[in-house]
Amino acid sequence: PVSRLALPTNMIATLQDRELTDEDYQTLLLLDAPVNPSTLPSQSAVLQHLPTITLEVQHHLLQRQNAMCGICNNPFSTRQTVRRLHCKHYFHTSCIDPYL
Repeated sequence: PVSRLALPTNMIATLQDRELTDEDYQTLLLLDAPVNPSTLPSQSAVLQHLPTITLEVQHHLLQRQNAMCGICNNPFSTRQTVRRLHCKHYFHTSCIDPYL
């Protein structure tokens, strides 16, 4: 039996590169299984690993034309605090933090 944990990366890669079988379908159903909240990191633990930046005039975000927060769709401006995610996208901290 497959455990109710997230599927390993190598298993996902294998599933993407071939025709699916009935057993694969059962494995993929595990992705819909509820997650035990006690196994998730706390919000403060997540935020601790995601840097915040106070934007200054020379910051590259302010140099880009039409750079804006993907949540509120408002442009970034000087002295705002933004958070950079691992994917290197930036968001206003007040916009992204409730989702983390």
